[in-house]
Amino acid sequence: MYGRLLLIGAVLVSAGCAAASQSEGPRSNPDLITQAEIQGTSAANALDVIRRLRPMWLRVRSRGDAPVVYVDGTRRVDANALVVIAAELVLEMRHLSASDATTRFGTGHRGGAILIVTRR
Repeated sequence: MYGRLLLIGAVLVSAGCAAASQSEGPRSNPDLITQAEIQGTSAANALDVIRRLRPMWLRVRSRGDAPVVYVDGTRRVDANALVVIAAELVLEMRHLSASDATTRFGTGHRGGAILIVTRR
């Protein structure tokens, strides 16, 4: 009898915890900025969006390696290319770590990469 009560109590406690965790809402991905997030800002360009939502993406690494920027699959010279991209044209931005960027694009990505997909 005591075992059944203990089991029922455990089930009720776990059900309560599950309901509480579902009400927290979705958590944002630290390596992705979606169009919905961008619309929630008053940013004028892609650089402003990143500065407001994910400033760590722009951090220069220990050797002075800034992230490499790719816009619609094309490599850009530096992060200043983000200034000329209007925020309302961006569909998605994604950050790749140095190892992921090197695996995908080859060497020269010690600072990682920022991938931007726009409405073409």
